[in-house]
Amino acid sequence: MARIGLDFDGVFADCNQLKRDVAHDMYGVDIPPEHYTKSYIFEHELLTEEEERTVREHAYSDREYGMAMEPVDDVFRYLTRLDEDGHDLCVITSRSGELVDIARDWYSQHRQQSEHDVPELSFNGVGYGNEKLDACLAENVDVFVDDDLHKLKPLQGEIPHRFHFVGEYGGSTETDVATPVHSWEELYNEIAAATN
Repeated sequence: MARIGLDFDGVFADCNQLKRDVAHDMYGVDIPPEHYTKSYIFEHELLTEEEERTVREHAYSDREYGMAMEPVDDVFRYLTRLDEDGHDLCVITSRSGELVDIARDWYSQHRQQSEHDVPELSFNGVGYGNEKLDACLAENVDVFVDDDLHKLKPLQGEIPHRFHFVGEYGGSTETDVATPVHSWEELYNEIAAATN
């Protein structure tokens, strides 16, 4: 079985919906979650760079917003299945400090409310702007899943199986860097194929 490292934002929790809600509350703009990208926002002049940065920071650091994030579809169902299959799971996130605590508390709350037997997970926060490679190597990760392609690039040649979780909103990917997956069901099937 494999040691699987998972990013948190965008893999567990729907951050585009969260940022959309914060942007609406702070600036009164309606940005559909599927279009919540910097390029779309700036091209359509929906927010300034400073406003977009403020939205992002507020979305991740405000406990009330953070605890209100919606789970990505089927995340708990397939986490449970991966655990039942004997895989060893951990979270490796770019968050740090209080932001990791918010993510951990969000996970704990949803874990308790889930109809599935969701496993307990360790949370390793590396801090924004830091690469996840050292944490992956320290955790002996065989598989890593992230929604940010640029965070998967440094793992090439080091982590055997890399998956780019593009999710329901889609997005560009590079198949030489990571295998794109659009749902937790697809991720589960890809991991099963890669590790059997």
